[in-house]
Amino acid sequence: MEISFYLRKLKRMGRRLPDIQETSGIILVTRFNKNPKLYTCFPLGGVEERVWTCAGSGDKKISEYMQALQVMFEARDYTGNSSEPETKDVIRVGLEAVRRSQSQDIYSHGLDMIVCTSKGIVDHYADLGDDFGKKLKKIQKQYK
Repeated sequence: MEISFYLRKLKRMGRRLPDIQETSGIILVTRFNKNPKLYTCFPLGGVEERVWTCAGSGDKKISEYMQALQVMFEARDYTGNSSEPETKDVIRVGLEAVRRSQSQDIYSHGLDMIVCTSKGIVDHYADLGDDFGKKLKKIQKQYK
């Protein structure tokens, strides 16, 4: 991108640089041509495609959990014992990561999850609650 693009953005912000630690992005989910995609759109115009993402006070704990699982997956891949995860496995792992974050971050509360597949985008906020295990199985059954 041209430097003038960023200079125009900074001018609109009153020539103050944003505090990167306090800047959040917008999560964008699309499924054009039945092809699900996830993006994070940042305030200065950057857009990054994601496989998964999270937002909130517990996102660092979730990222730590997901990085640890990635190391384990790579080890299984190295030994030839890996397979592509199914949607229900990805859902379980994501919710496990959120629950871990909630147990370690006093500011983490509430639970929301959006699943994007070629068939549609479903917000499961209303489906989640205190009965975590039972509700998780109900959601997983939808994606067999």
